[in-house]
Amino acid sequence: MQVKGIETKEIEETIGSLPDVISCKVIAEEELITEVHVLAENSRNAKQISRDIQSAVISKFDVDLDYKKISVAQIDFQQDWGKSSRPEIKSVGFSVGGNMAEVAVELLDCGEIYVSKLSGFNTPRNVHRLLAEATLSCINNMIKNESKFILEGIRKIRLSEEDVFVVGVSLMSSSQEIFLSGTAVVRKDEKQSVVKAVLDAINRKVMKPN
Repeated sequence: MQVKGIETKEIEETIGSLPDVISCKVIAEEELITEVHVLAENSRNAKQISRDIQSAVISKFDVDLDYKKISVAQIDFQQDWGKSSRPEIKSVGFSVGGNMAEVAVELLDCGEIYVSKLSGFNTPRNVHRLLAEATLSCINNMIKNESKFILEGIRKIRLSEEDVFVVGVSLMSSSQEIFLSGTAVVRKDEKQSVVKAVLDAINRKVMKPN
């Protein structure tokens, strides 16, 4: 769909880059925006977020957006996630027995250690997935409610002559599903880089409120 020759995807990306906005969907008919649905954190008033959206759209695309067409739903992540700080990596273990591998991830959070061990076939891709799943298992044990992180995918890519892990994670709650992504450049320890990529995706959602 387009608005004045502009793809709605471009407008969604611009709105999605605004402070506190988590996700956005723009609906257009006959090159006119009819609806804008926004999911945002509740650190600011919905009217302020709506004004930011109007300003961004008119300044970048010269599209005058009626505030009545903007719907803002807000989530209190601070209440949902309690008082966790940024989890830190304590250790990443790996062992092999025959064609099977076992991974162990230890994370440190607020003085507490969270451990998760998983095993599976010893193939590079499967080991990467086991490490990511073990990391999320530790994170989910930190969360004090029914919301959970689940792994959507992990891939190692080559970018500017560097190996980079890219991870996709979904945050599932009773009313919302939010997709998050994280990256980590591979340095000396490839397995630790997998854990770092997962933490890069989810750390924003488990930060301790100031």
